[in-house]
Amino acid sequence: MYLIMYCRLKISSLVLGIHPTTISDAFQNAAVKGCEILDSMSTPVALNDRESLLQSASTSLNSKVKQGLF
Repeated sequence: MYLIMYCRLKISSLVLGIHPTTISDAFQNAAVKGCEILDSMSTPVALNDRESLLQSASTSLNSKVKQGLF
């Protein structure tokens, strides 16, 4: 959400005559901030922890696979 709001602000700045390099730098800063936010939300999973890996895969696939196929 933060990234979208930030991008909208920068696009409106372009309309106002802000230099494209300034806008490009702002998008780069937004990307860095987005990565920081995602890193802070992540939870490490050990690759030898089969149960956690199966739970992660199941959670991911539940939003992509039509119910009733399994």
